[in-house]
Amino acid sequence: MTAKPAPAPTPGFATQNWDQLIRSKTQFAQAKKAFDKVDKIIGAIDRGAHPSEIFGEPSVIASLKQSFGEQDFHQTLQWIRGLATEKFQKLSFTLRQDIDSPRKFEFLYRMLGGWKQFQVFFWISPPNVADWTQLNPSKADAWKTLQLLPAGTLITAYLRTVQGKESAANELLALERCEAAFETVQDRSLVIENQPAPVVQLKTGVAKPLGNGHANGHANGKSNGAAKKPAASLWKATPAAGPTPSGPPVYSLKVTINKMDTFVHAGNAHLILQHIRDYPGSIRMFVLRGEKHPIMLDADSIWGAEVRNGETVVYDFFGPQPGDEFAKELAKKTNKYTQMDKVAHE
Repeated sequence: MTAKPAPAPTPGFATQNWDQLIRSKTQFAQAKKAFDKVDKIIGAIDRGAHPSEIFGEPSVIASLKQSFGEQDFHQTLQWIRGLATEKFQKLSFTLRQDIDSPRKFEFLYRMLGGWKQFQVFFWISPPNVADWTQLNPSKADAWKTLQLLPAGTLITAYLRTVQGKESAANELLALERCEAAFETVQDRSLVIENQPAPVVQLKTGVAKPLGNGHANGHANGKSNGAAKKPAASLWKATPAAGPTPSGPPVYSLKVTINKMDTFVHAGNAHLILQHIRDYPGSIRMFVLRGEKHPIMLDADSIWGAEVRNGETVVYDFFGPQPGDEFAKELAKKTNKYTQMDKVAHE
């Protein structure tokens, strides 16, 4: 019989240097009071309180400063924050360009504020200063308080699952999407300033059946003169001709449909196809319905997808990075015939 290995010794609480830090009962009482405050913060966040509710409360910060002192408080707060968010996944990144307009902050809110599966918390530290800002991305008013995030700002995203099955892989993916949202704001400034901000829900669900109970005409019941295409043409294995590209796209363009009725008929589809044929790489087209569903890049499939008002279309680019004007025109042509169709059939 093989003997079982002896259990590893339980590490004791290190006492090294504590004799130098706490040398009297008075100092011990002060330390205990300070640690009790930290314990309350940890407990509140463990029970579900949003970190922004804790670290954004002036009385909490004032109380911590009173207990731990003003000197090097930023480092002290970083230590406390680390303890309190131990159960969160974390990702830090720095901004390469300024984020400096209400439209850009609205874009970030639309991208990140609607997640229900995760609790997300941003800790924002501007460059060359000891100041900091905490942000709950699900609060529209929190984004409105921001006026400028300068280049060099360090952003640490904290995230944990609050709905559904906890998955470290999904949490890390969600953190990467947080970073990607900030990257998009920096890289696609012109497009963001000139198109509707998308609303993206990270939590997936069961897509509703397509084409059931919908007339192909406008709200007044008049037909647009075209036979209805089967929505089944949406569910293709490959969203475009040619082999499926490997690796992530170099850029994704999201366009929120702002039409009165069905997304496109032949006119929009041909505009889209004529525009993207000039792109030297490969493009994949999707509609967000709980998750990304591919659309074949041909007129019948684009038309048959029946993308509706308020839904979001995604174009993924594989190849060279498309220019701002190319992306802006593609977004414009995706919504081209809104008013023209309405007037023509009234």
